[in-house]
Amino acid sequence: MVCFFVQRALRGRGAATALLEAAVATAKRHGAQVVEATSVDPDSPSFRFMGYRSMFRAAGFENVQPAESRRHVMHRVLSAPLRRRLAST
Repeated sequence: MVCFFVQRALRGRGAATALLEAAVATAKRHGAQVVEATSVDPDSPSFRFMGYRSMFRAAGFENVQPAESRRHVMHRVLSAPLRRRLAST
């Protein structure tokens, strides 16, 4: 996931979180094992449409690596067997 668009009047009311959870549920329903997202910190001067790291962390995503100085790649593992396999390495 890379971008969210929420009308200004609806921002700060959980719309992006609802969109994120719906996207994760759809990916899982279609057999995805991992969902990848690119996020930013709240103080980022740009790219805020990607969503804040805190929102993704609250939804179970973990940092994988910084994509660059402002953006961060995050994953949420949806498959229990894959989660166990990754935890044992």
